[in-house]
Amino acid sequence: MSLLSHILHPHPQVPTKITLDEPLAGAVLISPWLNFRTSDETIKSNASTDIVAVPAGNRWSAAFLGNSPKDNYNQPSMADPSWFSDLESAVRDILIWGGGGEILIAGIREMVAKLKGAHKRIDYVEEVSTFPVVY
Repeated sequence: MSLLSHILHPHPQVPTKITLDEPLAGAVLISPWLNFRTSDETIKSNASTDIVAVPAGNRWSAAFLGNSPKDNYNQPSMADPSWFSDLESAVRDILIWGGGGEILIAGIREMVAKLKGAHKRIDYVEEVSTFPVVY
């Protein structure tokens, strides 16, 4: 999503603008991490069915962000839907896959709804599992 955001809105701190002669054929987002919120309901409800634990996620998100502020590039779910209004010029088809037992699935569902408002060719697959992860 960061790459697609950069294609649509070149990041001011990235020296290279990416221009396309035609849209990318497709993008596949597998369990995308779209925000660093820990308040989504699936953080708690899926804690026993996901291999990712909140303390690890907090460390990873802090390491990823460093000193950068949160923005539409590193947390695309923060973006207003209008941010993605020209998404079809960047990519023809998008497949988003998520696991129903993931702690991040609420953010993925939220992003799918946002993107479907901006792009006609989005497929979403949510794998459903009732089996807890065994550690």
